[in-house]
Amino acid sequence: MLFNAIKRLHSLGLSGPFQALQSLGLSYSYGLISSFLSPLVVGGTVVLPPRGDITDLSQAIETGRLAVALMTPALIEHLVNTGSPTQLAVLGEIRRLGIGGDACPPTSHCVDRHRIDDRSAGIAGVRISGGAAQRSR
Repeated sequence: MLFNAIKRLHSLGLSGPFQALQSLGLSYSYGLISSFLSPLVVGGTVVLPPRGDITDLSQAIETGRLAVALMTPALIEHLVNTGSPTQLAVLGEIRRLGIGGDACPPTSHCVDRHRIDDRSAGIAGVRISGGAAQRSR
């Protein structure tokens, strides 16, 4: 598992300590290895909001000074459609925003901001440009 965690760090272009949001379940590999173990391998911090409350998750995003967040398309779409201007600005400041785990709606717009791969940086109706997330029109 640690080998996979290190490999994931390299694929995201990350090294050294960073702060990451844990919004995915630990019961499958992406949530456990990529989202939880990868930051710890390099001495980083995992922000663990209380489970099951979207308000607590939103507050963790707003106050967590996050470098990395891995989320599902449904979650990022909800945050963008209901988030405060501050939360939207914070989403735009996250260095690596990974989206996966379920199907994206047909209206998804992808922006390859960090050149990790063709699916990174903006999905599920989220457009990230100029350092701020924006609601789809």
